Order: sequence, then structure tokens, then C-alpha cells
Amino acid sequence: MQPSQEHKVRLRDWQQRLLDEAGAWDGGARLIVASPGSGKTTATGALVSRHFARHPTRRQQLIVICPSTELRYQWADSLADWGIHLNPEWSGTEPWSADYHGVSLTYAGLSSSATELVLRKLIRPGAVVVLDEVHHAAEQRSWGAALAKAFQYASLVVALSGTPFRSDGRRIPFIRYDEHDVAVADFDYGYGHAVHDRICRPVNFHVRTGDVEWFSDDEYAAHFDDDVPDEIARQRLRAALAPDHEHVQGSLTDAHERLLALRASEPDAAGLAICIDAPHARSVAAALHEIAGEAPELIISAEASAHERLRHFRNSQQPWVVSVRMISEGVDIPRLTVLAMLTTVRTDLHFRQAVGRVIRTRAGQPPERPADVFLLGDPAIRRLAEQMEEEQRPGLKHRAARPSNLEPGHHAPHREVITTDSSSRRDGLIIAGVHYTPQEVTQAQTMLSFLPGGTDIAGVLQGLRATAAQAPAASHATGPAADGPQAPAYQEAAALKRELNRLVAALVKARSYMPGYDQREANREINEHIGVYTRRNASVEQLRLAVQYCKDTLKQLRAELSGG
Repeated sequence: MQPSQEHKVRLRDWQQRLLDEAGAWDGGARLIVASPGSGKTTATGALVSRHFARHPTRRQQLIVICPSTELRYQWADSLADWGIHLNPEWSGTEPWSADYHGVSLTYAGLSSSATELVLRKLIRPGAVVVLDEVHHAAEQRSWGAALAKAFQYASLVVALSGTPFRSDGRRIPFIRYDEHDVAVADFDYGYGHAVHDRICRPVNFHVRTGDVEWFSDDEYAAHFDDDVPDEIARQRLRAALAPDHEHVQGSLTDAHERLLALRASEPDAAGLAICIDAPHARSVAAALHEIAGEAPELIISAEASAHERLRHFRNSQQPWVVSVRMISEGVDIPRLTVLAMLTTVRTDLHFRQAVGRVIRTRAGQPPERPADVFLLGDPAIRRLAEQMEEEQRPGLKHRAARPSNLEPGHHAPHREVITTDSSSRRDGLIIAGVHYTPQEVTQAQTMLSFLPGGTDIAGVLQGLRATAAQAPAASHATGPAADGPQAPAYQEAAALKRELNRLVAALVKARSYMPGYDQREANREINEHIGVYTRRNASVEQLRLAVQYCKDTLKQLRAELSGG
């Protein structure tokens, strides 16, 4: 099966630069570090497609390893636009059908000895391997060993990450490290570059600080600004993350007000609350329900319905989703623009991956409009926010000299981390006898960051109120364009299998007069007709033949019964 070399994806400048540089690569293993939200998947599709085109006599094989089941499907959907088809439902023990160039599976799935062995037997010279968010390969010692064994003969290994990472004592196969144990990238496209190129949004970080009281072996009280030992700081953060604590209540209230202001012009804009664990997420969801007046979507990775809920939320207009380990690195929901980060995670890698969920630019929306991230004032987390804020400043400064979607006279923003004390109240403003809601105040404060110094908030509020009164109802196109991307092969196969299940049931019913003719016998008959032992890995063409065979057989049976 040859991938299509014609595609409708327009590459961004950085993606084209990657292709140009990769032209000099002689295979082997390569690490690409690119900011979350910048388009790593598209860049990889272009890279693999060109690699296949340069080696037309080799068998075109691609194996993608990623952190989660959801990403298995996302990779299959994205690469189909390049004519590259992956099976995200591969059983791990049998060859895949001729409809697919390869498979996508998780690091955990690869660690199975049976899966690893089958892959080693299936991999052919010229195969390409993609290791998505490759730092996950260090989470379990067996995962790195499985990678090394399964893909030792691949012609090209493309490792991807959203940010540079350390080895932390567990070196990952195919990755080079410097003297400080930091992974060495063959191509690096950071967050500051992505803001500069208007690919990623800048971020407003809203940090809520204040006093925290908690009980451990003794009663403690400390302000977030107090310098305390790291263990005490961790206890303080966990105590402040209690869903009924004023810090969480205040953060969620502020985040919801900001989201309401955004939804006035972007009705499907959404917010994400990332939580510690399942009990914490349920409590946060209950608190958010009370604040927003509408139950958020609750997605917990351990629950069987998690993937179905995620797909539903992605295409809905629900304002909020509360998640535990589901909406993480790589998961693409462009309408997310507000993040309430309510976790105890304090590492740079995970912090950037979380923020990456809300910084993607969106068609029809100005890239200058910032994403909003609401945090608690733990010093370690605040430092991470300040580092990202520093990175985005050069890109924002450069934007000031470039044409943009801003009104004349507006300037690129100079942002700082915005601090709010948990004891403060936010009831809006009254100016010249006119009451402006908290949502209007939040929106005005954001717009002020784009305006020259000394601009009066009263004028901005009056302008917003006048614009809202005159604005027509927003309309949003839905669904892909007529000339949009190809449908992934696995989706057609799944639809045909569902149709076959229905037809098999109808066939058994129509032949109920035949002793011993049941579902097993019907399936054996169909499989024999299309030449397979099991339909698990049947090709799309074989499944089409099976559907047509069932329809023809049913038509014949009905004709016989009617005497025709």
C-alpha cells in the first residue's frame, strides 16, 4: 500500500525548515523538540511521507508509539490526511491487514513480550518508527528495553517531545544526552518561537496567593509567599487544593468569569480543570457545577467511558471539562482556552504540557488573544509560569512591529504573572453610575495589556459594552470541508464490521429453519467465502466482500421464501 504524496496540508514555516534540515539526515534516530500546540503531528506526517517517497522500493511501514489510547486514534486520524493509514486497534499478536501501513500503540502496550516479539518479526528494512512524547519511555525500565529490542533494525526513528527533558537516571534508547544528562535535539522549535510566529497563543498566568492552614502531625499555617522547606511547601499546596478551600473556589470563580467573557464572542470556547486524582476531580466537578450552574464533563482515565466522553466533549459546546490524566500531552481540543491547574505536579515538563492544552491558535480567532491559566501560588509552580512568560516576551516584542488583527494604535502586550490574593472580592466595577460585570472587567483588563500605557479602563469598558450591544449572533461552521482530509482506514473497517454484525444476525434469523445454524456457523461461512480465518485483521476490501455476500444471500433467501 503506497501512501499518497498529494496532500492538502499547508506546512508552516518551521515545519518546512524541519523538512529542509531533515533532507540531510541519513536515517538513524532523531529527536525533534517542538512546543506543544505547534503542529508536531503534521510535521511528522510530512517527514514520513517524504521518507517513503524517497525509498519507493522498500515496504512502507510506520509504527507510532504514544503515551495514551486516545493518542493512538489521534495519530491514525491525523496521518490519514497524508495517505498514511495506521490501525489503532491492532491486537498486538497478529499481522495487520494490507489496508494499513502500520499500527499505533502505547508504550505500555509495547512492553508486552508477545507484542514486542510480533513487532520484531513484522518490522522490515526501511520501516519508520515514531516515538511520541518520548520522555514517557523512561517511566518504566521495561519500556526502554522493549523499544531497543523491537526497533533495532528500523531505518528511521523519529522521537518527539514538547520540551527538552533530562534522563533522570533512565536513559532512553535512540536519544543522545549532553554532559548534564539533558536530551540533545536534532531540531528545536520552542514556545517563544511559536508565539513569535503566531502559531501559539501567549499566556496570561493568574496566580492566586494567600494563607493556608492545614493539619499534619501538628497544625500549620503559612502564606504562599513564606519561605518554607520543600516538604512543608508540598503539604501547603495539597491543603490549598481542597475543592472547598477558598483558593480553589476563588480560582474556579475567576476562571469561569474569564471563560464567560470569551464565550460572548466565541460561544464554544471551553475551560479545562486538571485535578490530582479521581476523588479530587469529582469534588472539583461538583464545585464547578455550583459556580457555573452547569455540570462539567468529567473525564477520568481509569473509567471505561473516558474516551467516549472525551470525543463527545471535543465536538460539543460544553463550557467545562474536569480531567485526570486524560487531557494531557498531545490531546488536541482547539476550543480549550482557559486552564485551571489544580494539581500537585511541579515539574517543568508536565507544567508545559498542561499549558499546551490551551495555547493552540484557532482559525477565525486572532492569535493575539491570550490563553488564560489559573494557578495556586506555590513558589515552584510560579517559577515555571515566570519562565514561560519570559520566553514569550521576545516573540511578543517582535509582533509589535508586524501587521496584526489588532485595531490601529494597539500594541503587542507586555505581560506579567497576575497575582490575586484569595481574600479579595471581585464584584465588578461601578464607573459613572454604570455597573460593569466581573466578566466585562476581566475582558477589559486583558485588552488593556494590548494598549499603550496610561489607557483608561473606563474607555475600554464603554467600548466593550457598545460593541456587545451591536454585535450580531456569532455563527460557526461545523464539519470538515468538502475537500477535507481522507477518512482513516480503521474507521471504514469499524463501520463495515458493525454492518456485518447486523447482517449476520439477520442471516441467522432468516435461516432459523436450519438445525444448528447459529452465529458461529454464519461467521464461518462468511469467513470461508472471503478467505480469512478470522475477521479481526481482514482488509477493508474483504470486509466489503463479506457485507455484499450477506446482502446477496439475504436477498436470495427472501426471494425463495416469497416464491419468486
